Amino acid sequence: MEKIEILVVDDEREMLVSYQKILTRANYRVQTVDTGEQALEILRQDNRVSLVISDLKMPGMDGLTLLSRIKEQFPHLPVIMVTGYGTLELGVKAVKNGAFDFIEKPFSSKKLLASVESALKQLFPDAEEGSFVTQDKMQGKSSAMQEVFDMIHKVSHGDANVLITGESGVGKELVARSIHKNSLRRNHPIIPINCGALPDQLFESELFGYEKGAFTGAFQAKPGLMELANGGMLFLDEICEMPQNLQVKMLRVLEDHKIRRIGGQKEIPVNIRVVSATNRDVELSLKKGCLREDFFYRINTIQIHIPPLRKRKEDIPILINHFLMEFEQKYNRNISGIEPHALHAIQ
Repeated sequence: MEKIEILVVDDEREMLVSYQKILTRANYRVQTVDTGEQALEILRQDNRVSLVISDLKMPGMDGLTLLSRIKEQFPHLPVIMVTGYGTLELGVKAVKNGAFDFIEKPFSSKKLLASVESALKQLFPDAEEGSFVTQDKMQGKSSAMQEVFDMIHKVSHGDANVLITGESGVGKELVARSIHKNSLRRNHPIIPINCGALPDQLFESELFGYEKGAFTGAFQAKPGLMELANGGMLFLDEICEMPQNLQVKMLRVLEDHKIRRIGGQKEIPVNIRVVSATNRDVELSLKKGCLREDFFYRINTIQIHIPPLRKRKEDIPILINHFLMEFEQKYNRNISGIEPHALHAIQ
């Protein structure tokens, strides 16, 4: 998916370099100019700009004048104004004149990115945090990851069941959550369940729920995870670990869209989308009988494969920058980057 483009206006070169560093690390596309006149010229020529960040005090056209021109010519384009010491009143005035927000220098990368994310949510009101998958925790510029992003975009607006394959640690759950966040079901829950983490005797009761008195210790009725996921998504991680008898029951749910609690007589309708994941060789699991063919064809309407990092080494610098930025925010420290020899060793 295409990166979100941000235009930054500031007459101080050091500030432009700082903006470029912070926003590029967050995986935004950034254009920088040092005058308001240049900013307006770019906006007239480039309709991909989604957000403007501008300093208030600049020679020539100042920030308030630029804001006024932008609001006249591009009324829906959000603008964040940046104020220096002693110009707080101007920041307040800018907001009254239509700026989305103002932030004071010196500011942290965390503060800047929080303001940027809030502004973009205003521009894209149907989106929620993380719905711009390339700005989420998923990172990558390799052709393989671009294919993954494209598949997420394609499958998000449908309701077909999806199977995500790939080795442990490649980000299968992140893909599932990105599909959900971009889907029409995003206002309903996504319920994850690790099929390899539950004992067989507990699996059915967790998945289907049970009625009071269904077995010893069932003192009150309990809805299962499929009921809790109603309207949303059920994420079945490590699907090849699901017991055979439950694969049969799940197959029936996928066909009839109804469940019956343990000990219950009533059929309960459920409207769920099922996204599954596995780190196993699917063909081998089918041959060994660990995975039923009829169940597999139901959950494998669309398949997304995530290659391991060793096969997309060009993504390593992007991931390093992403985690460095997270550490900067978490520990409130300024980390300049990674030494070239260290990057070479990792790659």
